[in-house]
Amino acid sequence: MNLSEDVLNNIRAGAGGTFAGRIIKMYNHGNVCLMRLSSNGERIRIVTKHGITENYKELIGLLTIGSYICGTGQKQLSHHGEEILAAEINIVRKNYLPEQETGLLENCLFTLSDRKKYYHSYICTDDKCAMNIQARASILWALRYFLHENGYMECTTPVMSRFFHGGGSQAFITHMRDSDRDLYMRITSEIALKLIIGGTFLKVFEVGYSFRNGSVSAMYETPFYASEIYSAFINENENINFGLAIIRAIERELNDIFTLFHFEKQISFLGEVPIVSFEDYYKQKCGDEFNWDALVKDNYQSGNMCSDVYKLFKKKLIVNQKTPIIISDLPAGISPLIQKKTQGKLCRSYLVANGATLMEYAIGENDPEKLEQELTKQRKKQADRYLRDDSALLHAYRMGMPLIGSIFLGIDRIIPALVGVENIND
Repeated sequence: MNLSEDVLNNIRAGAGGTFAGRIIKMYNHGNVCLMRLSSNGERIRIVTKHGITENYKELIGLLTIGSYICGTGQKQLSHHGEEILAAEINIVRKNYLPEQETGLLENCLFTLSDRKKYYHSYICTDDKCAMNIQARASILWALRYFLHENGYMECTTPVMSRFFHGGGSQAFITHMRDSDRDLYMRITSEIALKLIIGGTFLKVFEVGYSFRNGSVSAMYETPFYASEIYSAFINENENINFGLAIIRAIERELNDIFTLFHFEKQISFLGEVPIVSFEDYYKQKCGDEFNWDALVKDNYQSGNMCSDVYKLFKKKLIVNQKTPIIISDLPAGISPLIQKKTQGKLCRSYLVANGATLMEYAIGENDPEKLEQELTKQRKKQADRYLRDDSALLHAYRMGMPLIGSIFLGIDRIIPALVGVENIND
């Protein structure tokens, strides 16, 4: 019953015949006790028998649903499937809560507040919760492996900065007491990663949190976990194709997870993904031609940076788009860092699936004079509290920068898109 060092070492090493997990079901029948353990998101069937399992009678009086146990045994097949006939069981930690308070019983429903607070109970019992934990790990492994294999270097850039950088979004602001100055939570790693490219590193990426002080919903959380990928000497079509190769590599890695948890994919990126222009997509959805000339005219008169068109795209046009599609040539005026194709179009595209954007592809503006003009316009529209300093970026571009393609991948949106739910974290 006492946890021996040998048992611990075998469990840590993943030795065959060892097991560890939390009891989520128990059934006593004479001299046999059947248990279901939750371990690493998997369900393990454990059989204990009088005369085979050490200290069987003493154990049965101590084991309860919710207790964490480990032990050793022999794998065998029965009509129920694979199971472990336990030779030895050790109680790691006994559950001291009444069964109805563990959240592990099927007829025990927590309030919404308790479900958020005690979500570890649902990771034990709910396949979708357990799948989300394993799938997220697989996404990060597949992403990093694919990028490393293609010559990309992972970088870490500041999460808090003395100066504000990043589009028309609002930042979360905190205050440093020692220096009596505001600090800004990053909205994007773009500036920092482009400066690294300016130092002649050609392929860089980062995985981490970005913070945008804006609206939230089931699909658009803030802060959100994402990967930003930057490539020098890449054109728009190559950038889009490389982004598709990334999402396909991730999906292939996830297929084993879906099989393990018996989830069926609702969509797939492995087949052909159509690419349509924003104008054509607008016509498909609305039945009318999109008037670019009127948009440009209104943009310069109102100075709204096309925000209304952007909201239309996000909240009305793509909400019912279930199957994957890439929508290109997004409206101009949204970001000064993105190259313009024409006065009304940007070198910017989105991979859309299940009503949300999963990837954004863009080609950066690399004319330092145009870049300075656009950044100056943006700075004038920003609140006084947003202290900006774009001098380092402009210096890098004046020294000479190659064309840079960017990919922004929302990590937390991949699983909901593939399995067809609005928000996996529910």
